[in-house]
Amino acid sequence: MSTGDNTPYGKRLIPSFIDEVSQSNPQRICFSFPKSTNLADGFRDLTFRTFTNAVDKTAHFIQKEVGRSSVFETIMYMGYPDVRYYIVLVACMKTGHKVLFSSPHHTLADHARLVRKTNCVILIHTSGFPVSGILETCKMESLVMPELDYLLGDATPCSPYPYRYSYEEARYHPVMVVCTSGEGKPEAVVWPHEVFLAMDAQQLVEPLDDWAVLWKTVSSGVRRSFNALPMFNGESLALGITRVLFTNTVIVLGPPGDCTADSFDQVLRNGNIDAAECSSATLSEVAKRPDIIAKLGKLKHITYVGDPLPKSPGDLISQHTALYSLLSTPKLPFLVQHTSARKDWAYVFLNPVRNSISFRPLSPNATSTLYELVIIRSAPRSEPPSRSATRSPALSPFQVASNRSATHSPAPSPFQVAVRTSAPPSPRLGWEKVECPTGELFSPHPDARKPNHWRYEGRIK
Repeated sequence: MSTGDNTPYGKRLIPSFIDEVSQSNPQRICFSFPKSTNLADGFRDLTFRTFTNAVDKTAHFIQKEVGRSSVFETIMYMGYPDVRYYIVLVACMKTGHKVLFSSPHHTLADHARLVRKTNCVILIHTSGFPVSGILETCKMESLVMPELDYLLGDATPCSPYPYRYSYEEARYHPVMVVCTSGEGKPEAVVWPHEVFLAMDAQQLVEPLDDWAVLWKTVSSGVRRSFNALPMFNGESLALGITRVLFTNTVIVLGPPGDCTADSFDQVLRNGNIDAAECSSATLSEVAKRPDIIAKLGKLKHITYVGDPLPKSPGDLISQHTALYSLLSTPKLPFLVQHTSARKDWAYVFLNPVRNSISFRPLSPNATSTLYELVIIRSAPRSEPPSRSATRSPALSPFQVASNRSATHSPAPSPFQVAVRTSAPPSPRLGWEKVECPTGELFSPHPDARKPNHWRYEGRIK
């Protein structure tokens, strides 16, 4: 696992690392977004100095209007889909809050349920954003988010808002509430710092069967990556902020609204991008456009998150650029994956050891092509893993020094993250059981020489 340098991968807390970069390399570009609704007008590049100043302005604003929190109280944020989502995320980390990002597509009943489950009493929103129904239904206080021009104005610098926690102190602190989607009522899932730290730690992972870890590959040599996922989406925000910080990639934001084939084409023509993260719905639209398909060769790769991509558009797109499926859900964020051959774009190449996972037949007593992914708690170093245990329990060799009680050992590996669905902080919640079925279903690769390749098929209803 040696990387040949002394970089503390997996221990770099986002708020403090942002401050470090803004001091050491203030002109480094982090985000880029359209100057106007006409993308031909070009994109505005945002430096770390300006971004950090905007974060600190927002943190001071929150402290003045709401106060600091020592118990990780929840602030709900809704607004115009712009870089302020990232600004609020980091600012709330600094003020000790966790931030709830609820989809604007949710019903009032859904919003109310999420607010109640997270004990949220404050809503911050951008000016003019329709929130009156939420405020009336949930009886919440509200604040209007400062305008973007003010936040990004270097002519109005503010005093730094330091983040003083260490890795050991803060790794389990809750920072973001993301929401499940699909059938049924959305559920609030709390992500701690560990989600972001585990993504950074993947840079330590060695190749598997000579295939590099996907996180390194999709970041290596990429200058500007278009994040076409919805701004309120947890995976979108996590991918954006971690790639900006830990991989020196500029995240390019598109026009407001869902990413269509037209908006993808506009960013492709005007955003100077060489990679993209999309939803499968966007890629299905793109595949219908020969004029866009012809331009995909300029991209190093495209990754997609969410629902499976149908075979026809996936086969077409993968002929023009590398296409990878990222396996991540609110309850199962960002497992360790490896690259694979282009023809295997529909499969995720999962590391059974570093993830500490097992795949169990859905119907053990009958012939079944579906397997459920099961998380296995990491074992002590005295129990080494077996590579042959791909479809039976696989144990992680990592032990993490933490503040967890010895009575709750073994501790999770640096790539296992215990998210939770309850409001009160509990760093051990989710680790009381040796095995944790996820409800996520997969089918194995038909080639027996690829035992770690799995195709996502959906969830157990």
